[in-house]
Amino acid sequence: MKHIYVSGKSFFLAFIFMCCGFAAIAHSGSVRGVITDGKTRAGLEGANIYLPQLNTSALTNAFGQFFLRNIQPGTYEISISHVGFETISQTITIEDGVTTEVNLIMLPAAVNLQEVTINSVKSQAVNTISDVDIKLRPVNSSQDFMRMVPGLFTSQHQGGGKAEQMFLRGFDIDHGTDINVSVDDMPVNMVSHAHGQGYADLHFLIPEMVKQINFGKGPYQADKGNFATAGFAEFKTFDYLDNSFVKLEGGMFGHFRTAAAINLLSSAAGDGKSSAYIAGEYNYNRGYFDAPQHFNRLNLMGKYTVQLATDKRLSITLSAFRSNWEASGQIPERAVASGLIGRFGELDPEQGNTSRYNMNVQYLQSLN
Repeated sequence: MKHIYVSGKSFFLAFIFMCCGFAAIAHSGSVRGVITDGKTRAGLEGANIYLPQLNTSALTNAFGQFFLRNIQPGTYEISISHVGFETISQTITIEDGVTTEVNLIMLPAAVNLQEVTINSVKSQAVNTISDVDIKLRPVNSSQDFMRMVPGLFTSQHQGGGKAEQMFLRGFDIDHGTDINVSVDDMPVNMVSHAHGQGYADLHFLIPEMVKQINFGKGPYQADKGNFATAGFAEFKTFDYLDNSFVKLEGGMFGHFRTAAAINLLSSAAGDGKSSAYIAGEYNYNRGYFDAPQHFNRLNLMGKYTVQLATDKRLSITLSAFRSNWEASGQIPERAVASGLIGRFGELDPEQGNTSRYNMNVQYLQSLN
């Protein structure tokens, strides 16, 4: 048996250092507050709170709240920034043992690259693709948003009705077996499927309803589950619509698409307490194959959000998706070489169809 002896002198020194540590913590203050979207009057999630003198930062939560602790008394400049909003700077005074309140409203603004500031503090290990980036890139379906994740690319071999095959960081993640995909925290991956455990078909998500995409690479986030071998992607839909809209598209090979969204509670943009909207999408494409594909996709969605209190929110989402098509299928190379069929021909066309129906109820409450 090994005996460890601690002298009275060592114990006394350790006690003194511990007391000094408690004293240092005691002589400090904190700052907290709520950052509000000036347009919707709702809490702004993901705003960056930064104290340049201390090189300390934090991000607002789903309710726009933030809290910075253990700040030495003094006068500091606090900077609040968010992509798509005007940056705010304000001088605050931190007092010993006092929590300073900072409640500010951020107004939407055009993105200005001159305002980009880089600091050495990494607030979180999640990367975000904002609605500004999403609006600048044309997409055919929400599955195309996956290509916005750096290092991820997709391929389609079933004419648009099947979930795309994905590749990330050297991983062949098939149709989603090694990437965790979610929409408003609702799992997209199917635990059991003929095309792989984790099959993730995002075609039920209307592209115009996507507000934000969070992503991460590598198997480092245990909270993302066992499908996040290569990474994860989290899609967030709008809680509030700025305006109702109707969109029509047309193109070659019989392509036609229409999308619409109607704001049912027009007062939501004024008080930020509640919001409700419905949205729909229809897509048809004859296809460029010898045998017409007759691809059809129909999406319907409705969402209701109510702010029950400053730190309580209820959101209910209903969606329905159905798609059908006539796939030419895979063909042998020898049939093309012999002239039996052309490159876009078919031997045994098959009909495909898929559907998905969702109900997502979310209750958020801050426990701080």
